[in-house]
Amino acid sequence: MHGVGVVAIRDIPAGTIVFRGESERVTWVSRAAVRRLPAAIRSLYEDFGMVSGERIAVPPSLNMLSVGWYVNHSDRPNLEAG
Repeated sequence: MHGVGVVAIRDIPAGTIVFRGESERVTWVSRAAVRRLPAAIRSLYEDFGMVSGERIAVPPSLNMLSVGWYVNHSDRPNLEAG
């Protein structure tokens, strides 16, 4: 493990909308385009982006990440983006 993550301070019932009120849109970028970015910027996309096939979704501004962007991935997730 590395970086920053989110940890619940109490049990969260199944079906709970954890980040209610967040309506932030995402920008989809091809993974090929991300590979061409300078290393420091590429790292932000890889660390915070949501991967779907050959695309990565990131917030419109990586300077204004809400807490939802700090949720880590898992091979057995117990939280999903809605």
